[in-house]
Formats: sequence, C-alpha cells, structure tokens
Amino acid sequence: MLVRTTSDGEFIWRRTYDPQSVVDLTPYGDGFALTGEPQNQNRSGRDPEKPIHVVDRWGQVQETVTISVNLGTPVGLSRLEDGALVVGGWSGKDGIWLAKIEPEIKN
Repeated sequence: MLVRTTSDGEFIWRRTYDPQSVVDLTPYGDGFALTGEPQNQNRSGRDPEKPIHVVDRWGQVQETVTISVNLGTPVGLSRLEDGALVVGGWSGKDGIWLAKIEPEIKN
C-alpha cells in the first residue's frame, strides 16, 4: 500500500498494488518507482516475474516493467542519472542479481 499525506499528516490518497510486499521505492519524475515480490499465483516456489511500477504523484500506475529472474526477492531500487532504474536482489545460494530497466516514461 502506498499512502500520500500532506506535511501535516492529513490523508490525501491510498493505493494498493499487486506485489505482496513493496520492498523499495524511489522518486521518479513527479511520482515514484516501486518494486517488490509479486504474489505467487500457482503457490509453487517464487514467481520469476518481478514487477517495477512507475506511478504518478496521485499513485496511478503509469507503466509496469517486468524483469524475469528466478532468484530472490528484490531488495533495492535506485534511479540512475540517465533516468534508468536499477533493481537488485539476493538469493542465498546464487548470490546477488542486478537488472537495469529503462522505462518508457521519462522523468
């Protein structure tokens, strides 16, 4: 769930997304990019499709980019100077994974 409030803590809006847990978000354009572990539809192991959502300042999804890695949950997300996003994770036995994503929506 992503919630936006005023600086005084007054509620503006609330949105929920398909990841079962959001593990990181970073400013992107006038909104955010966020990532997390998706809900596993078939309940057999991890879902290899890891979504990265780009949302506007109202929490509306503008774009979803999916990377396919059959490893652990994403643990970090950052925006690079060229506007690309980089997401990384950790799989105990396989080590660290890293992916660079270039969303169509430019910031």
